[in-house]
Amino acid sequence: DAAAGEADDVALLDAQWLLKFDTSAGGPPCRQQLPDDAFFAGSVDADDVEVLAISYPWLTPGHPDPEGWHLEIVQHFLRLYFTMEGKGNDKDFEKRTLPPAGAGKRVAVFWDWMSLFQEHNPAGRTDAQAASFKRALKTINIWYASTSTMVWRLTKLPPPERPGHDINPYELRGWCFFELGVGEMITPGGRVLDLGLAVEDGGTCFEAYRFFSGLGGGWVTVEDDRLGA
Repeated sequence: DAAAGEADDVALLDAQWLLKFDTSAGGPPCRQQLPDDAFFAGSVDADDVEVLAISYPWLTPGHPDPEGWHLEIVQHFLRLYFTMEGKGNDKDFEKRTLPPAGAGKRVAVFWDWMSLFQEHNPAGRTDAQAASFKRALKTINIWYASTSTMVWRLTKLPPPERPGHDINPYELRGWCFFELGVGEMITPGGRVLDLGLAVEDGGTCFEAYRFFSGLGGGWVTVEDDRLGA
C-alpha cells in the first residue's frame, strides 16, 4: 500500500553489518547494490534500538566514500560505542563505572548513500526509485532533528593529495551545514558527536584511553557527574 511504499523510501542499515564490511577493496556500495542483510530488520521503536544518523561530506560526485575513509571511522566509533565503559564521578565525587552506552542495543543507521536510491549506481536508477529518492529528501531532516536519534558528524577529510576529491571542509558544504543546523535544534547535545575532534588529520582515530582524563569520563558521562568529561 502507499504507506508501505513511503516507508521503503528510506532503508536503515544494520550497524553490525557495517562493522563487518571490509574496506580493503574500497568504500561501500550504494543502496541498490547492498545485500538484504545490510538493512536493519525490525521496528526502530523497540526499547533496545537506537537510530544513528551520519552527517558527512561527500568526497567525490560519483561516490561519497570511494576508499572507505568515512566508513572506517564510523566502524571504529561503533566498536567503542558497543564496548567502552563510561567512567565518572557521582554527586558525592565517588568514582562510578557504567556499562558501555551500546550494551544490549541494536543500532539502525541512516546513511544517505546506502539508505536512499542513488543516481550514481552502475545499473542506473528506475523512475520509481528516482521518485522514492525525491520523497525521502522531503523528510530527511527528521533523521538529524529528533529527540530520539543520535547524530555523528564526520568533519575530517582525507589528505588533499587524493586526486578528484572535493577538499571543501565540512562546514562549507551545503548539505553538511543544513545537517549541522537541524541537528542542533532539538536533538540532545549529548547525542550529537563531532567525530572529527577525535580523528587525527591523517585519519587515525583516538583509542579508548584518549577519552579518559584524570577526572573521569568516557563515551558518555554519568548523569550526575560533576567533573567527568
